Amino acid sequence: MRTLMEELLVYGELLTDVDYDIVTIHPLADEPELLNELNLSPEQITLCDLYWGYNNRLFFVSIGYRAFTSATFVTYRRKLGIEHGHRFWVNTNVSPLTKAVVNKCLHYLAAWIDSNDSVLAETDKAAHHYQSLPEDDLSTPSSTDAIIISTSDIVAAN
Repeated sequence: MRTLMEELLVYGELLTDVDYDIVTIHPLADEPELLNELNLSPEQITLCDLYWGYNNRLFFVSIGYRAFTSATFVTYRRKLGIEHGHRFWVNTNVSPLTKAVVNKCLHYLAAWIDSNDSVLAETDKAAHHYQSLPEDDLSTPSSTDAIIISTSDIVAAN
């Protein structure tokens, strides 16, 4: 069985200059060499998906500048039936997305995780329960949703 760090590194190299162990899928506005290679400008960086190892769990986080709607919000979803099914969506008014913006968002998410560990533990139990059910069981829900966190601090994350 792989460690959480080994699981995280499957997705790429760790991002430097942030407080957490994350692997980004998309470049950030303050990665000039990568942006140059991709022929992108910092102003074009308005969405970042990343994998984040935190508190013995692996999370998939999508942070977007008005990517999902003009309203700001944070949503948590736990995909059932898979081991690492934790997912956050963060919709912010901050653009472009930089390491500092991502780092601040993760600080707020970490605070929520730390204060809601029992909620996550329950979703972990449910996910493991559904892993043992047949795939064709139509009564099996695919996820559990909860809207979380006051977004006023995340909106002003720059």
